Amino acid sequence: MSQPTRIPRRRKTNDSSQFLFSALILVGVIASLVGMYFYMEEQKSLNEKQLATLVEKVEVIEDALSITNEDSVQNMETMTDQISFLDTEVRKLWGHRKGYLDNFKKQTASSDSNAKKLTNISAKTNSLEDRLESLNQKIELAEDLQLKITMLTNELNKQKNVAEENTEALEAIDQYRLQNNQKISDVLNRLNALSREADEIERELRRINSVLTEEQTNE
Repeated sequence: MSQPTRIPRRRKTNDSSQFLFSALILVGVIASLVGMYFYMEEQKSLNEKQLATLVEKVEVIEDALSITNEDSVQNMETMTDQISFLDTEVRKLWGHRKGYLDNFKKQTASSDSNAKKLTNISAKTNSLEDRLESLNQKIELAEDLQLKITMLTNELNKQKNVAEENTEALEAIDQYRLQNNQKISDVLNRLNALSREADEIERELRRINSVLTEEQTNE
């Protein structure tokens, strides 16, 4: 007889794999965000340093311009040198102005680009999550179908076992019937033989009775 098919358990590794895959995606997104954050912090620190340098130079200019009239008379040559130095520094700052503006524009463009990349990553993540959800639903349907098929297979095996048992019972009953038929046939044959013997005995008794009757009549 066939053994019942074991009902498969719900798959647990699939949920663990999907969770690990989603976690990897989340880690990638967080790593991108952290990298952009440190990049922007570095640029911010650089801008703050440049601004501090400008403030220091402006303070130097203010200190130089705060010289009193007496100091101006006494230190005309020194003042001339300081003005020349200040003029040189102002020209340098003015010359670097375009570089500062370009650097600021690059940082702004980079921030916009990173924001777009994050938006694209978020959209792809959402799309991937939707696909995973759809895949999970299909897997659940497949598992339910597999469970129903297994249950139906078990039921068919049970019915097959019952049919086999019934077949064995029918074969035993048929064998018993054949044996009884043989016994009944033997009994009937014996009865027929006894009936023939009784008929012969009855005929013999009639013949003897007839002979006795004739003898009595002759006397």
